[in-house]
Amino acid sequence: MSSEAKTYMIEDFTYLSQSSIWNYMSLFYDQKGVDAWADTHVPYFVTSNAFIAHKYALLLVEILKKHRSDQPTYILELGAGSGQFSFLVLNALMKMGLIGSEASKVTYVMSDFTERNLAFWEKHSAFELFRSEGCLDFSQIDLYRPEAISLRLRGQTLPSDAQVIVIANYLMDSISCESYRYFRGELFRNQISLQTKEENLNLMDLSSVSNIFPVWKSEEKVSPESNTLLNSLLSWYLDYFSNRCQEAYFTIPFHVMKYLEDILLKQYSFVTLIAGDKAQTNPSRFVLNEYPHIAPHGGAVSLVVNFHAIEWLFAKYNGSSLHHDHDNSLKISMFSTLRSVDQGLPKDAYQEHIVNFGPVDFLEVSRVITSDYTVEAANALLKLSRYDPDLFFRLKEVYFHKLEASGLGVRLEFVRCVKHLLENYYWMKSTRDLYFELSRIFHKVKEYRMALTYLQKSRAQLERFDNLYCTGLCYLALCEKEQALVWFQKAIANNPSDENCKQAIRLIESELECLSLH
Repeated sequence: MSSEAKTYMIEDFTYLSQSSIWNYMSLFYDQKGVDAWADTHVPYFVTSNAFIAHKYALLLVEILKKHRSDQPTYILELGAGSGQFSFLVLNALMKMGLIGSEASKVTYVMSDFTERNLAFWEKHSAFELFRSEGCLDFSQIDLYRPEAISLRLRGQTLPSDAQVIVIANYLMDSISCESYRYFRGELFRNQISLQTKEENLNLMDLSSVSNIFPVWKSEEKVSPESNTLLNSLLSWYLDYFSNRCQEAYFTIPFHVMKYLEDILLKQYSFVTLIAGDKAQTNPSRFVLNEYPHIAPHGGAVSLVVNFHAIEWLFAKYNGSSLHHDHDNSLKISMFSTLRSVDQGLPKDAYQEHIVNFGPVDFLEVSRVITSDYTVEAANALLKLSRYDPDLFFRLKEVYFHKLEASGLGVRLEFVRCVKHLLENYYWMKSTRDLYFELSRIFHKVKEYRMALTYLQKSRAQLERFDNLYCTGLCYLALCEKEQALVWFQKAIANNPSDENCKQAIRLIESELECLSLH
């Protein structure tokens, strides 16, 4: 009997756009909410760090300098997800004076399809300032069900005379698309079957989406004759490839394109899109390619996006586009309805902030962090990152083990970095508890009062054994044994099995008893 695991078809061949995989993924995001990112199911650092947020903010400032208007401007973030990128951009924009002033007519709109995420943002303390300043709003937007953009806090739809700047980061790669193959002068619409191993049959377990693998076939011939958006684009590709190659594979992000056209491009005269995603911008790269690679991320999946199709759509409205040549997992492109690059998009700013040393370059630098870093190097990288808390989590052991031996100037520089880190801190879950990690470092360098300050903030987010026990350790180091005992007792109530905490309680109780006898 064969020992190989059996393979099961869980969905027969169907068009990629109609595959159940999109339903599974929507269910995953809807049920998980922000926990999809907080539990690290879905990667987010690439497009939700302080560096990229600062670069986007600089681009937004340049766009609005180039196109000053008396009309209101709305920065619409599609698929804002956890809300961390939104928070970082809002922080940067407020420091640059683009939002928050009485004269500002700029409103940032966070959107997503699931009410669970909107409810999280509305309650999050990080957005209180921006709400009170009137520069933030929320909208529930489902790209599969296009409808007028409703602004929740203002109780109105997006004004028809508005300038609209759209941000879409790591969004299009997880929205239903269609897959095609060009072969010897003809187009074929690809089909996909979903299969899995026997042990992964329970699709009610959302994590099992990662264990689905596709099988492809290409049989149905396509003749793009009618004058629809999709057929017009297919005709373009048919003409393009017929003069260049025998075979090519490409996808079309049709749902995204339809939303952009029906809800934005047809309704507003000024639309600019900044998109960051796994993407291709040059159709020549599709030549002799292969069926789409579906990359799993816990309960979600992603595909490489065809940004050329988005460029084609904006060109249909006499618009323009900007791309960079980096050949890697992140492509940041800009698209505008205004006719020329010189008129529509800030070409010099794009070159400076995205191409010369941009988010892609920063990612490469951040990938080479090692335990050999000095504290000076760690401080420098934090400053380069625009004080990104997630980057700090990758540097925290450098500080924990080496800050104590550093000179006074280096330690003071770290304290200055901490001030800016805290400004950018966006709490999602205790696994990313910046306050607790800072308390560990300050305890290690014997700055116990400082450590207690951050432990108090950590407990305000979520009381747990670690921050209760460490509070006791700080008071013990300060020789405040009665206070230490109080916190050790709270800690043991939280985790009755911890032997270190039990021993600390016994020792303190014994010492206090001896003191009382004398």
